[in-house]
Amino acid sequence: WIRLYHLKPRAQDIHPTKTAVIAPLLCFHHLRDSRHDGVTNKMLEKVLNQELPRQSNELHKTLGSINLWEASAVNKELVKKNRYQEQYSSGPAGNMLDESIVLGFTKHLTLMTRRGKAAATLLYQGHELAIIPLFPKDHHGIIWFDVIDTTPRRETYGPHYEPNVTRVRCFSEETLKNFLIWYAYSKLSNIDTQMIDTETTATERISTRILHPSHQNDPRFFQTFLWMRQVKGHWYHWQIW
Repeated sequence: WIRLYHLKPRAQDIHPTKTAVIAPLLCFHHLRDSRHDGVTNKMLEKVLNQELPRQSNELHKTLGSINLWEASAVNKELVKKNRYQEQYSSGPAGNMLDESIVLGFTKHLTLMTRRGKAAATLLYQGHELAIIPLFPKDHHGIIWFDVIDTTPRRETYGPHYEPNVTRVRCFSEETLKNFLIWYAYSKLSNIDTQMIDTETTATERISTRILHPSHQNDPRFFQTFLWMRQVKGHWYHWQIW
């Protein structure tokens, strides 16, 4: 099951291109906190109101206009500018409508979380989500996940939609997988579905089932980016914000 939290910042004030900067910054704050787990609402507001303008201006000078499909370049530049020396890598990518591929990503993130403090961003159709794993005490080792959506859409959240930054708390790996697949379907336009429906032969379906990064214009394509911080001891005894 999931729980939605509608936060104070209004989403319409955030341009979609800025999500490529916001999502990794939220991951940095989660990983760097040595006492707590997750990202507080207050910290999220600080990222949006103070850090985002400064980081965006610096990135614009270095990289020019930020192209979201060059999110890896944005991430690497942020890692360098913020002196973030922890483990960073590109993660699973492919067809976000394929349950097995999305499951591969969620399992990989779960394994990382059991080895240390981890975080991920997921880029899909020009928007980047921050995914923050939480390892609460006294929950039988079950990992929770906060998905922070800074550009929520009514099509995704239905009657629960509000025009504010949204925190989606998924209380299991299975729930995270299901939410991400629902998120993918909710963002498909009529043109997208028509394009997908034109795949008529089995050969075409098989060849596009696992999409290579060169298929970035395919509406099903997603890319993930992963961060990890090695910690001593069992950090799941830390307090969750």
